[in-house]
Amino acid sequence: MVRSSHQSILVRSGRALIGSLLARNLKVRVGDELTIMGQGKDGSVAAAILTVCGIYESGMDEFDRNTLHIPINTFQAVYSMESAVHEIIINVNSLRDVPMVKAKIINRLKDILQGNALVVMDWDELVPGLTQSIRIDLTMGIIFWFLLVVIVAFSILNTFLMAIFERTREFGVMMAIGTTPQRLVKLLLYESNFMTIVGVGLGILTGCGITMVFQIYGIDMSGSSEILKQYGMSGRIYPRLSIITAFAGPVLVWLITVGVALYPALKIKRLKPVEAMHHV
Repeated sequence: MVRSSHQSILVRSGRALIGSLLARNLKVRVGDELTIMGQGKDGSVAAAILTVCGIYESGMDEFDRNTLHIPINTFQAVYSMESAVHEIIINVNSLRDVPMVKAKIINRLKDILQGNALVVMDWDELVPGLTQSIRIDLTMGIIFWFLLVVIVAFSILNTFLMAIFERTREFGVMMAIGTTPQRLVKLLLYESNFMTIVGVGLGILTGCGITMVFQIYGIDMSGSSEILKQYGMSGRIYPRLSIITAFAGPVLVWLITVGVALYPALKIKRLKPVEAMHHV
């Protein structure tokens, strides 16, 4: 390596990862040499001969067509960056942590930021269109979720009403031999709770199993890949299983079942044994 201010810098050995489309356009494969040229921080002409050690495919054409990865030490040497960097990307565990982490970074860099030397931006500011798409998707999801809840509620109500009408004579006989309406109501509520708990339990086990499989292998969204690529997302989505996603829906279904089952169960209190036994 030769270094001189405002003169070319040539690194004769280095490794690089290159995008699949860029590799195809340049007609290079793993093991081939690649020459890059640019301008260093001090105004010098930077050049390097790199060996392609890997070709990656992110699923984002624009990224795979224009991106090349080299070690940070090689980058700093070629472009006379010394210990400086151009951009630092920070990943957090949850979206809820983003505002807190951003605020801490701004507070620690307050003196530097006053001179406009650095800018701290979160993902919402970098890709505002993605935020709008997420909000629209959440709104549509809430609407469809509400419609699904209404359909489930009426389906359960219809099921329990039919169960009472079909067993009206049976209830009349039980009331004639001394069973109180209150005990019949409890019997129906116990029955509905048992059926719901069994169904919800099987649903949770099945749903968690399917979600864990897709969490490992992902869901192929190749039909929407062009739309996803506009926001820097690949054509495969990986769901994440959590306690909220596993139990929120089933618990809601259980509450709806208990609430809806009260109406047909309370109808039994108005039954008269003689009329109920002659019910066809």
